[in-house]
Amino acid sequence: MRKLFGWLFLLAGLTIGLWLGSDLYRWQQARGWQPVSAELLHVALQENQSDDSTTWRVTARYQYDYAGHLWQSDQVAIADRADNIGDFQQRLYAQLNHSWQQQQPVTAWVNPVQPQQALLNRELRPGLLVFKGLFPLIFGGIGLSVLLLGRRARTGADNAGKHNDQPWLGRRQWQSTSLVSAGRSSWIVALVMALLWIAVSMPLLFVLPDEIADGNHAALIGLLFPLVGVGLIIWALRAWLRWRRYGQSRLQLDTLPVPLGGVLRAALEIPGQLSSRSIQAQLLCVRKTVSGSGKNRRTSESILWENQYDFAIQVGANKAVQSARVVIPLPDDQPVSDWHDQRQQIIWRLRASASEPGVDYASQFELPVFAVEHDQANADSTPELPPQQADLWRDTGVQHGYVSHGQRFYWPRYRLLAASLWVLLAGLIFGGVGVVLLQQQQAWLMGGVFVLIGLLIVWGAVTMLFQRSEITFGQGQLRYAHGVFGGEKVIPLAEIRQLSHKRSASIGYNTYYRIELQRWGSEKTISIADWVPGERQTAALV
Repeated sequence: MRKLFGWLFLLAGLTIGLWLGSDLYRWQQARGWQPVSAELLHVALQENQSDDSTTWRVTARYQYDYAGHLWQSDQVAIADRADNIGDFQQRLYAQLNHSWQQQQPVTAWVNPVQPQQALLNRELRPGLLVFKGLFPLIFGGIGLSVLLLGRRARTGADNAGKHNDQPWLGRRQWQSTSLVSAGRSSWIVALVMALLWIAVSMPLLFVLPDEIADGNHAALIGLLFPLVGVGLIIWALRAWLRWRRYGQSRLQLDTLPVPLGGVLRAALEIPGQLSSRSIQAQLLCVRKTVSGSGKNRRTSESILWENQYDFAIQVGANKAVQSARVVIPLPDDQPVSDWHDQRQQIIWRLRASASEPGVDYASQFELPVFAVEHDQANADSTPELPPQQADLWRDTGVQHGYVSHGQRFYWPRYRLLAASLWVLLAGLIFGGVGVVLLQQQQAWLMGGVFVLIGLLIVWGAVTMLFQRSEITFGQGQLRYAHGVFGGEKVIPLAEIRQLSHKRSASIGYNTYYRIELQRWGSEKTISIADWVPGERQTAALV
């Protein structure tokens, strides 16, 4: 049933895409049609009301002389269906109705090959084009997601009811200590998403030149949509190159399941050659939430806990396969793996990565973490853990040195350049859609909401890009300057009760922390640095 549902949505997306393509085909044809004088015989504005919206459609009948023959037509515009995108229908009706009442001729555009085909308006409306383009993206994306999730569901069938005492055996991928990373499917999903986005945004490239030539410079914002498609293609290409170069990694668990409050011990096997000498392994506990339904359905993830270590890469007897011994302690105050409720899941992920020339190595595994008995003494000692570096805090990207009045820790501007540019692009897209809705469609409420959201996202990107933090200890004082515009403030060291760190934000799988202080006699916390990466690194710095 799920497979049928997925195919229906995917076919619906393709069908709507063809519907959008038919409008573009008619518009391209009409650009070569001939203008003639036409007499209006009838003009009306149809109003269609439903429970939650009202749509309009201009109808007209007119006659015209072409090549010595008198023809009649009732084709008005390229998109000859009722809609409520902006005030196009009302404006067109007012224009035609005025000419009809005044018995004035209008211009009709006639197909010279088939003179019975004509239009009174051959404008291709950008707002309607974007609106229609969303549907093949949404329907096709839903269909593709359902098909892929259905495939995963078949490979990891939930038989939890048969394994009440060992719930992890309810998933097929957890019935063995050998876990397989996402391989080919990851770049295929990325490629399909990129192609869907480009299919929706490419029609804008046919519309924008004429709009810009007519003086509508706000249409330049529409170029952001094809640029996003280019970015998605690059993402898909890098995912494909990663799969070709490193293949499908495996994680061989020492114990099944991984004990909550115990230690993850496993061997990571990589069927490829890495130039790096170490692997960065990040263990995360993530809450995945699905809210809403239908077109308002939204999926979000929040990181509940994360930790990361570097592990040395080893070359075994099979030189074609490299491996790394992964040992990471788990907390005992986090939830166990839970996938039964599709709207609220707890996922434990292990992400392994290494910086490599060309394309970086990356793999990801979903772990079965459950509350089972384990050797607590062994968990506490964790002799296999790499020793904590004395200068681990330097991995926060801080610039450390000495100045005349003490020891200085400094995080410069622009250190989050890549992340802030992606956030900035998202803000510009939201704002661009809002500007188009405001200028072209006079959709004041929706356009205003999009512009406001876009401005907030852009401001967030600006603060990420230009924020700097500087902390100096010395001469019995703590001096700090934090933020985009914040000046230097001074606090006597004797007034500081404690320094602490707190998670402030997550971008993708990168978690950032804020360094705070509290003064004696006050419960208020003062932020003295932000966007500091890594929990262990930030804790070591504090």
